[in-house]
Amino acid sequence: MATFTRQTEIKANSRRLIELMFSRDARAAGFYPIIATHDDRLQAHAFGHAAANGWRPGEYEFEMLLGVRTDVAENLARRGERVRLYLPFGRDWWPYAVRRIGAHRLNQPLARVVRVDLNERILGLVLSLGWSKFAR
Repeated sequence: MATFTRQTEIKANSRRLIELMFSRDARAAGFYPIIATHDDRLQAHAFGHAAANGWRPGEYEFEMLLGVRTDVAENLARRGERVRLYLPFGRDWWPYAVRRIGAHRLNQPLARVVRVDLNERILGLVLSLGWSKFAR
């Protein structure tokens, strides 16, 4: 198994995986593509391959961290794409959040996360960030 460490390798591999997920064979097999990226160029790559192979919005989804690149998530939702927002929680949420913060400069809003009891405050956080409009 190859390990990709340079951004160019990582992005090229992501594009290859997107092409596989949106292939006609994947569609025929009943595959449900999930594109977990905040990178609008990778999202555009997904749109192109989805359309070229007959996939419609709602037959796949984008996953993004709650509070990261909200403009991108809102634009996806406005154009009719299915967007799943997630928020890490549980015993190991803090180490995960720290890894995500370090992974890319656009994840810096996670640096403002204050360790709280998320089980009691998660709904208040979601509503305060204005994401209630994405609840379906």
